[in-house]
Formats: sequence, C-alpha cells, structure tokens
Amino acid sequence: MTLNETQQLLLSAAEAGRVPEVEELGPSEQVAEHLAQLARTPLAPLAASVLVRAMSGESAGQWGSTARSFAASTANQTSVLALADTLDALLDPMDVAVVVGPGLHDAMLRDFDQSVASQPQLAATRLEGALRVALSGVTTPYLVLDRLTRTVDGLPLDFAEVLPRLLGAALDTWSGDEALTQPLRTTLHGLAEMEELGADATFELGCDALRSALNNTDENEVLAGLDAATALFAAASTLEENRDDAAVYREACRAVVAFARRDEGTLAASAVELERLLNLRRAWHFNTHMPNWRINRIDAETAWLSLVLDLRTAAGRLAEATWLDTWNAVAELCSIYEAERPRMPRITTGLGAVISPIVENAIAENAALLDQLKRAVQADRKREQPVLPAAADALLAAIRDREGCSGRSALEADDDAESDPARLQRTAPSLLRLEPGIQAQLLATLNDDGLTALNTLVEAASPVSRHPALSTMRARIIGQLELDQRFVGEARAAVVALLERTLTFLLDRYNRGGPLAPGMKDIIKKIKPGDQIPIEADLQQEFYIWLAAPWEFAGRVHTEVSDVSTGRVDVSVRIGEIVLSTEVKREDTNASQENLDKYLAQAAEYSGSNVPFSQLLVLDISDHQHGSRSLEECMWTRSYSPVEDAAPRQVIAGVVIGNRPTPRFLKTQTEGALRSTSSAAASRSS
Repeated sequence: MTLNETQQLLLSAAEAGRVPEVEELGPSEQVAEHLAQLARTPLAPLAASVLVRAMSGESAGQWGSTARSFAASTANQTSVLALADTLDALLDPMDVAVVVGPGLHDAMLRDFDQSVASQPQLAATRLEGALRVALSGVTTPYLVLDRLTRTVDGLPLDFAEVLPRLLGAALDTWSGDEALTQPLRTTLHGLAEMEELGADATFELGCDALRSALNNTDENEVLAGLDAATALFAAASTLEENRDDAAVYREACRAVVAFARRDEGTLAASAVELERLLNLRRAWHFNTHMPNWRINRIDAETAWLSLVLDLRTAAGRLAEATWLDTWNAVAELCSIYEAERPRMPRITTGLGAVISPIVENAIAENAALLDQLKRAVQADRKREQPVLPAAADALLAAIRDREGCSGRSALEADDDAESDPARLQRTAPSLLRLEPGIQAQLLATLNDDGLTALNTLVEAASPVSRHPALSTMRARIIGQLELDQRFVGEARAAVVALLERTLTFLLDRYNRGGPLAPGMKDIIKKIKPGDQIPIEADLQQEFYIWLAAPWEFAGRVHTEVSDVSTGRVDVSVRIGEIVLSTEVKREDTNASQENLDKYLAQAAEYSGSNVPFSQLLVLDISDHQHGSRSLEECMWTRSYSPVEDAAPRQVIAGVVIGNRPTPRFLKTQTEGALRSTSSAAASRSS
C-alpha cells in the first residue's frame, strides 16, 4: 500500500461521507507512517479523523505514538483551512487532546514569530490552536499568554484582528486568576484604541465587565457593573455597524437592570429587541461552520434570551394584584429566583444578588400574592411527588426571614393560618376571594359539608389539556380565533385563560347531575310541571362562582358591571387592562347555533371598548327527551360586524344543557325520524 493509495482511500471515504477504519487503509505500521506524513498536506483533517476514530476503539493504546507524531508534524502545515479543521478534529475529544495536546502546543508555537511575518493568517490559526490546548488545561498557559499580550505595533492586520477574540476566550476561562487576566485586560485596552480593532476589543471588554459584575455579591455593585457593561456593548455597536453580538449583550444587560429597577417598559422593549436580534443572528449563522469551542457563546446568547423572557414574565406576575394561575406564576418566579443558567458559567451569584431581592420584596409587599405563594408551597408539600422546584421553598423562607419569622418554618406559619376560626378559612379557603355578598349568601345557605364540597369541586376542576373532548374543543376554538390578527399577546393569553375555565364549567354542567353545590338550585334537572323554571340569573351565579372561586381568578371576576357600552355586563373578567365579558341567556325552544346567533349583537357590543373578544353563555332548557348534543358541539365561535364596513368582533358561544332527563328516561326517535336525520346529515356532509 503506497501513500498515494492511502490518500485515494481517504478521499473515497470522504466522498461517501464517512471516516474509514484504520484496518481499511492497510497494515498498521504502514498506515501509521502514512498518516503522520499526511499531517502537512491538505488531507490532514481526514487523516486526523481516522486517528481520532482509531484512538476511541479497542486498540487505542497502539495509536498514541502515531497521534503524537502527527501532532508534531502539523507545524509544517501551510493551509489555514486544513490546519483549522485538523485542530477541530484533534481537540474536540478530550481524551485525544490529552494525548496530542503537549506536542500540538509546541508545534503551533514553533518558529512562531517568523510565521507571523510571512503567513499572518496561518500564524493566527496556530495561536488559536495553542490557546485551545492551554485552555483545556493540558499545558501551562504562560507561553500562549506571552504571545497574546505582546505589543501589536507593526503586526500585520490579518494576524492582529483575531487577537481580541482570543483574548476574550482566555478571559472566559481564566477570569478567576488575576495574574493571568491583568495582562489580558491591559492588552485589550490597548487594542480598543486602534481604529481597526476597536469594536472587537471593546466588545470583549464589555464581556469582561459583565463577568466581573455577575461574580459580585453586592446588589449595587452588580447593577453598577451591568451599567458599565451596557455602555461598552453600546460603544462596540457604535464603532462597528451591524455589530449584532454586542447589541444582544447590551439588551440583556439593560433587561436585568430594568427588572431590578422595576422598569417594566424598558424590560419589555429589551425583550422584544433581543428576540429580534437573535433571530437575525440565527439567520446569519444558519449552515455556517462554528467550532465547538466557540459555540458556547452562541448558546449563551440564547440562554440570555430565555432569562430575559422569564424576567419579563416575572415582572408581569409581580405587578399583578393576584395571580391568574398560581402554580404557573410560582413556577415562573422560581425559574428566575435562583437564575440558574448552566451555559452562562459563574454568573449565578451576581444574578441572584439582583433578582432574588426584587422577587422577595414584591411578594412580601403584596398580602394576596404572599398568601397564594404560601398555599401553593403548602399544597405542593403534601403531594407524593412535588412539582414546584426547591426555589419555591427558598423564596417563601426568605420572605419569612424578612418578616421576622426566621425562628419558625414556613409550613408552621401556614398551619397557623389554616387553624383560623373563620368558617370559610376553615372549610372552603378557595372561596375567600369571592365578593362579600356571594360569600354571605353561601355561608347562609350551605352548611360546613356543603362549603367543603364546593371547595373540593373548585380545586378538582378537570385540567383541559388532559381531557380528550376539552383539549379538542380548545384547539378548535383557538384555531378559529387565530384567524383574527388581534388575537395576540396579552389579549390571547386572557382569552385562552377564560376559555379554559369556561370549558371546565361546561364539562361539569354536562356530566354532573344536581346543583353546583349543596343548597343551590339545580338548573340541570328535568323540569316537571309545577317546578320553578331556571332563569338567566341562576346560570350567571353558577358561572360566576366557577370563575371567581379558585385563587387563580381571585379578585378578577365581577357580576352586573354597569356602564359598559351603555349597558350592564352579566359576568366580567379583568386581567390587567384586558376586560372580557360574558353575556348569559336562556333558550326555551331552539338552541341551535343558527338560532342563538340572535344574541350575537348584544354579546359582541360589550367588547367594543376593549379587545374584540367576548363570550355568550346560554342555558338550553328546550326539550331533550331524545338526548342531548355531545359536549364538543356545545361551544363554537362566531364573527359579528355591527355594520357592513366595521371590523368583526369574535364571540365564543357555549351552551349549558338544562331540562335533562336522566338517560334511562330518554326516548329513542321513531324509525322514520332516524332515517330523516341520517339523510339530512348525509346531505350536509356532501
């Protein structure tokens, strides 16, 4: 087997997209000699890949000397691209880097000064290779440090332009060693004064300032450091147009500072801009080769976006009077409370120093949020498998410490709260946030067992996502609403939240016979001669209790709200500045979709001064002696325009079926009626 034949086998395997086994290339001794010779040729990356594969197999030990010889021979490589690819192949697997690292390090620095003068781009690639070996810890850093921190006066620009990036990589790894980092920073400051290298050097100085800030433990010093980093990233963006990486970090720093200073407007703007910038950067990097050792910074940018979006969500949660969804709110706050981001090394301390006090103080200052947090943690502790992260306990304990309760556990404090003699607190805590009039009515009409039953009912409402019919209905309704371009952002979130709660109400009223709670009127049962006929107000009260009772909707739901489109809304839900109305009706004879369209104008009118989404809830007490429509047919959407050229408003219509005989009293339709129905259905489907 000749060297030329070995080269042909390597090329054939490369064309087939694979790395050959060394056995395919011939006898081991001959292959070892050929691979070492190829280190100086354009085929060096292919040969390096073969060696790496051989060293990961059962005969790894016998190829160590060949790999070291190969690494030493890379000093004679003259192709920049071939050398870069060879370095990637040899240094990505750590076990191979340990073997070849020392020889590769020496090869890259051999005759280095002459290489800088004669082949500056190749010298830059060699310096990068030596630095990568040093960063892995296989060799000492001092020889590389000497080359990195020399004066740049008189150096070719093709070589000097890579120095800021390499200095930044060194600072990323050695930031804890002042003896190493001080000369690196000094060199960066010198490069920042140069016109050609100023933007790159300033960006790396910004990264260094960010690292220093986030390794601090004092909140004020962290914020001052973030402000300094923001200024450096902004300067880098100014020095070089379209400097997207600097803009990304600038917005990330601004967002953290805005969260700490409770500036929701700046935080939201930074989140939007950061998302735009990262979309742009993903487009620029699409299908672009990026060495593994540099991918961490790209990953870190994405991790920052994730954190900033979490901060924006958390800021909204902390600004709420009460939480719409307690479990989600607590989980979202916990995700930023400890600020754990594994791809952003050694920054947890600084983020925690800024973020944690903000979360603690905001909740401690809001009795409703603190109460919801306590209840969520207490309920989670009673689960066989808790779902809230440990940060929830840590957050509650920290707030207790702030309140001077450090001598007692959070759980003990919660137990005291549960022993409150107040009747609702003792029997039905989920009902505590109802309006006083409704509370008084329930206390007057229900005994303790009834209150407990209602509390259990509210807490056990079927989750929409796990129910086959409800999940299908939810997907269908949202799909229809998405055709409206206004169904976005906060409006979408509010509508979906109300929709999900309405779906569980329809499910309960469809399946469960009897009143909503003991002592209340049964509006579902079959109406017999002489019975009191249910009215709209009965359904309105049930729906109000269903919406307002759980903590998630605490304080957001109201009935009989006046001065809305010159009228009065039956049930209104306010989430921030979003207001959603539900018009409640009763239908005695025909509850078909077409017939219920007669109520669309009224239901849609109430959404005229807010988002264009509302609900229509109808109690159907028509004749159901032959059975009832399926649950999936009990909700749909309609678009309604009050005048011809007006923008349509979207109405979600739902039907609660009352006047229902129990199944054993249903009458099957006559054969003729069945045939007629089947024909009509076939006609509609065709």
